[in-house]
Amino acid sequence: MLALPHDNLLPVDRLASSFRHVTNSYKYYWFLAVLETLEAKPDYPIMQVEGLALRMLSLVWYPLDFYKLSFGKQDSFKLIAEALSKEVHLNTSFNSPHLYQQMQRNLTSEALNSLAKRVKTLVRYVPYRFQHSFISEELRGLKDQQVDRATVEVAAKLFYSPLGKVMYRYHEENATIELHPLWMSYLQRHLHILRGFTYFELIRFLQKHNPHVPGLSEKLFRPHNRNLSHATTFWSLYLQHNPDYRCPYSSEEITLSKFSLDHFVPWSYVAHDLLWNLLPVPKEVNSAKGNALPSLSLYFPALCARQYNAFKFLLENRIPKKERLLEDYATMYGQDLTGLLQISQENFNIKLGETIRPLVQVATNIGFKAEWTYRI
Repeated sequence: MLALPHDNLLPVDRLASSFRHVTNSYKYYWFLAVLETLEAKPDYPIMQVEGLALRMLSLVWYPLDFYKLSFGKQDSFKLIAEALSKEVHLNTSFNSPHLYQQMQRNLTSEALNSLAKRVKTLVRYVPYRFQHSFISEELRGLKDQQVDRATVEVAAKLFYSPLGKVMYRYHEENATIELHPLWMSYLQRHLHILRGFTYFELIRFLQKHNPHVPGLSEKLFRPHNRNLSHATTFWSLYLQHNPDYRCPYSSEEITLSKFSLDHFVPWSYVAHDLLWNLLPVPKEVNSAKGNALPSLSLYFPALCARQYNAFKFLLENRIPKKERLLEDYATMYGQDLTGLLQISQENFNIKLGETIRPLVQVATNIGFKAEWTYRI
């Protein structure tokens, strides 16, 4: 476990203990919501539980609904994340507003209240249980049904402790929490470290439930601004020399001024921009495909043919950043440049299939739309 910054007046080790032996994601997202709220309002120690609930939803939406990660059978956030998607179209571009702001702007007050109520119901015990490790001695010997009420009472009693025994106390009459002054100062000073620590622990938790999913650390947030300039330069040059190239999905001719690079297996699953997974397609086709998985029976042969031709073109011509682009194939085929020159189309297709098919299968298993076909 990573070490948190020490403080002579605070039981920082108890905070680290809050994330031990977790069975769902709720504690992680509760604490992340507290940090995010404090960052937005650094001088205000009182936080509405409803606002924290909505921030939890905005933080959990990307990994659950956009990237289709599994949080385990005991985690019920997925249905609420899906409900949010049905309520409003969310902008997922790299420079889009935070989902919390999008929710506030684009949802009716009724819809916001409904979502907040669902999250509050789901995580109703989390504000109490997050602090159990802080006051474990005071709670020892109590029955399960007594612990949450005792937590409220103990937190109220210890709130003015000069040593910051508890992080916050509860105001149940108006559904708020109030940060202890010492903890508020500590969280503000070390906010980025604490956020990184929490995400590190969250990734460890997710690895158990997503053992075959690539790029987990990339899938906790909205997509970053990716640099496809080298691949775009290569494919533009390829299209100049191969004007008969057609879209693998629609069979349309591709023009240099109107093409997009499609990730055959969606980026939201693979979380990379490797050349063997990219193909030029018309912009409207790319938009229609979105994050869907194409039908392999219909489109995999087209992928193989276009990829092999591009691969040979890359090997045989002077291409900007050629070595870097060839690394994408060298890693997949386990060959140096000399070995790549010897690869036949048959062997190329076999290896590409051994790479693509398992990716499509696992992505299908975790909820990506499968068997997509282009419809005019």
